[in-house]
Amino acid sequence: MKKIINLPLLNKFNKFVIGGILNFSIKLGLTIFLTEIMHIWYFFSYSLTLGTIIIFSFFYNAYITFKVKHNKKKNFIKYCFALITFS
Repeated sequence: MKKIINLPLLNKFNKFVIGGILNFSIKLGLTIFLTEIMHIWYFFSYSLTLGTIIIFSFFYNAYITFKVKHNKKKNFIKYCFALITFS
């Protein structure tokens, strides 16, 4: 009988979803904090938040979700290039 659910793949998917929820929470919280509490112009605070989220998202997925062991710097450059190209 075939397995219906691939547990290692489901585990990675759960970690990916948790990373997305953390990403959203940090993005929303940091933007509100910088804009409303620190009184920084919205566009500038969002730009700072976006940079933070790009870095957090890459390293969360590299270390926790997919456990990448090599070429992290090269992969980060490719990740940033892909974000710039497809955004």
